[in-house]
Amino acid sequence: MAELYKLLTEENGQTWDRLVFNQPTCTQCKKASAKEKFDYYIKQSFIHGNSYLPDLHLDKDKNDNFGFYINKNKRYYDRYLSSSLKIEEKLSNEIKCRYREGKGNEFKTGKYYSVASSSRFATSCFSENKDSIISLINNIKINDKQENCIIQLEKDLKVLSKNGSEISNPQMDVVVETDKDIYYIEVKCHEIFDDHKNIKLKWKYKNSNIMESLLPRLNETTEIIKTENKKQVAFLGLNGYFLTSNDFNCTLNTYHFDFKQFLCHLMGLLSEKKQDSKRIHFYYLFYQNDEYILHESREIYGELEIELETVFNFFGNLYPHIDFGYFYHNQFDTLDAIIPRFSTATIID
Repeated sequence: MAELYKLLTEENGQTWDRLVFNQPTCTQCKKASAKEKFDYYIKQSFIHGNSYLPDLHLDKDKNDNFGFYINKNKRYYDRYLSSSLKIEEKLSNEIKCRYREGKGNEFKTGKYYSVASSSRFATSCFSENKDSIISLINNIKINDKQENCIIQLEKDLKVLSKNGSEISNPQMDVVVETDKDIYYIEVKCHEIFDDHKNIKLKWKYKNSNIMESLLPRLNETTEIIKTENKKQVAFLGLNGYFLTSNDFNCTLNTYHFDFKQFLCHLMGLLSEKKQDSKRIHFYYLFYQNDEYILHESREIYGELEIELETVFNFFGNLYPHIDFGYFYHNQFDTLDAIIPRFSTATIID
C-alpha cells in the first residue's frame, strides 16, 4: 500500500511543502503525520467535487487552486487553498468583519485558507450561497422543527473575576439564538489530532468567580513560570506540573478534546447566564472526514467520543441548567439541522 510522505521542494525559486506518495527516489521525504493525512483527504474531497464553501467549487485547472504562502514559515503549502480563488471577496461583509476583527486574524495569517480550517468549516455550516455571496442563514432545523435564528460568528464571552472585573474574553466560534434557546457551538476540524493533556490555564484564572466550583484543589495551586513569545507567563499548577483533566475530577485516557479551551468557554457561559433566561446549549461540531475513515481509521473519532461523553456527563451533572452535546457534519456546506449525537438534555430533562 502506498504511503503518504511530506516533502520540501524548490520550484522556480519557491519553497513548497507538499504531501506526496512515496517514490524510490524520495530520499528527503518524511512520513506524513495522521493530521497531515487528514488534511490530504479533505483536499482530495475538494478535487473530487465537494464544495470548499457553500456551492463554491474548485476552478477547472484544479492544481492551481492550491498553494498559499505562509510568511512565518517562508514557504508555500499545498494543503492550503490559493489566494487566487479570492475567497474573501465571496464572503458577506458581516462574515468578513468577524474574521478580520477576530483574535486569530485568520485572513492575514492564511489559516482561513487551510483545507482543514475550522473557521471556514464554521462559515460553511451556518451560511448559504446567495447570488454568489456567502451569507449567514437566518433559519435552521432544530429537533425536527424549523426555527428562525440569529447567528453570530466569533462571539466574545466574558470571564469575570470575583469582584466582577473582566479576566479574559474567549471567542465562541458560532452562536445560534432562537426565541427560547441559545446554542453556543465550538467548531473543530483537524484540531482533534493535537495533544491536549496539559491544561495551561494562566494564573489570572485563579480569581475567576467560577474557578472554586471547577477545581477542587484550587487553594493548593502554585505558579508555573514559562517563557512565551519572549515574555514570562504564569500558569496554574499542582506539585510543579500543569493541570490535567484529573485535577478537575474528570478522568480521561486520551486527549483529543481541548479541555483547557472548554473550561475558558464554560467560565464565560456561566458568567453570562445571569443576563439571559434562555435555555443554554453548549455544543461541539466536528468535521467528519469520511475519506480519512475509509482509507485510514475511525479510531480517533471513537476515542474522541469517549472523551466527550465523559466530560459532558460530568459537567452536565455539575451544571444541569446547561445542555452539553456534540454533533458532526461531513461537508464544507450548509448544515441542514442541528441534531446532536449526544446531549445531556436526555439525562437532565
